[in-house]
Amino acid sequence: MDKLVRFFFFFLCIKILDNTHYMKNLKVKVVLTVLAALFCVCSIAQNAEKTWRWTVEAESCSGDLFDFGVGATYGYQFNQRLYAGFGTDVILNEHADLRLPVFAVAKLDILKEQNTPVVDFRGGVSMYDEEFPYGFASLAFGYKIKGEKTVVCPMIGWSKTDDSNSMVLRFSIEF
Repeated sequence: MDKLVRFFFFFLCIKILDNTHYMKNLKVKVVLTVLAALFCVCSIAQNAEKTWRWTVEAESCSGDLFDFGVGATYGYQFNQRLYAGFGTDVILNEHADLRLPVFAVAKLDILKEQNTPVVDFRGGVSMYDEEFPYGFASLAFGYKIKGEKTVVCPMIGWSKTDDSNSMVLRFSIEF
C-alpha cells in the first residue's frame, strides 16, 4: 500500500505540472518532475531487498565549461561484483545553464573484497536546452570503501559528448 501511495504522489505531481499555467518553461517542469521521481525512487528503495540499491552522487566536470551536479541512481546488484541500473542528475554549469541527463549505469567491482577498486560506465541522453538533447558516455575509476550499512566511493574519469571531452570527479554514497 505504501508503494501505491508514492506512485500516486508522483503521477499527481506530473498532472499538476502538466496543467499549471504559471510554469510554461520546459526546464522548470523537467526539474520538478525529476525531483518528484527521485523522491519516489529513493523512498521505494528504502523498503527494497538488499539486492536493489540506490546511490546518491555529487559530480563535477571540467572541460569547455565547469559543471556541478547532484543525482541518484537505482539498480540491481547481480552478484558481489556487478551492478546495473538507471539514474538522473541535475547539473548546472558556470553560466547557470541547466542539464538533466538520464542514463544507464553499470559498475564492476574489480575484487570480491570489502574495499575494492571499481569501474563505472554510464551512457545516456541529456537535455541542454529545449530543442537540443545530446548523447553522452562516461567512464570512471574509483575505490569502494564499504561500511556497515553504506558504501562510499570517490571516482575520477572521463566523459564524452557529441562535441566535447571532460574530466569527471564523482563522489557517491550507496545504500
